[in-house]
Amino acid sequence: MIIWGFISMLTGTTTNFFGALCTRFFLGFVEAAFFPGALFLISKWYTRNELSRRTALLFCGNLASNAFGSLIASGILDTMDGVLGFTAWRWLFFVEGFLTILVAIIGMFVLPDFPESPCRWLTPAERALAIHRMTEVAETDTMVPLNEDSVAFAEDDSETAKQLNKTEQGLQLALEDQKVWWLALSLGVMTVSLSFNVFFPTLTTLIAPANDSGT
Repeated sequence: MIIWGFISMLTGTTTNFFGALCTRFFLGFVEAAFFPGALFLISKWYTRNELSRRTALLFCGNLASNAFGSLIASGILDTMDGVLGFTAWRWLFFVEGFLTILVAIIGMFVLPDFPESPCRWLTPAERALAIHRMTEVAETDTMVPLNEDSVAFAEDDSETAKQLNKTEQGLQLALEDQKVWWLALSLGVMTVSLSFNVFFPTLTTLIAPANDSGT
């Protein structure tokens, strides 16, 4: 997030199309890992039955941030034009990038990585409970069917199981689990459905003359 915020601030220093294109490319390159990383971090703290509600809250937070981001952008564009010799659109990237860096630095000291990682606001007993919960889930997943079409590795041929390392097992489970493909499809549809925000100003500009003429 610190790198994301820094690149966002650099967008406000661009002076031509190529510079803006480069900063936006690297901004998207860095941002692409945010949502999958957030889901991965959540999955290390909550069991499979608890993930759906947390993922839904993450989605809601994303939509709410877009709403409040527009309000912040409106205030910056209306009040900061010409401050210190910079136009308002540059200040938009400066302020939002700085806030992102500030939140990221705070998060480094507040959010723990995994239950096994040291954390100031969790007692040793709470950390031990979190580790025990996830260990129980991992042990259960090796004994029960994962879905209708697959069975546990414990029931597979022992020689075949020995030939597959943990990485290959995880990849095979992911590719065979239909929930992974449904999640990928839903994320793709969500991204496409939200992309209209980028073109909304252009669309309203094109529609406005038609409304003025009464057609």
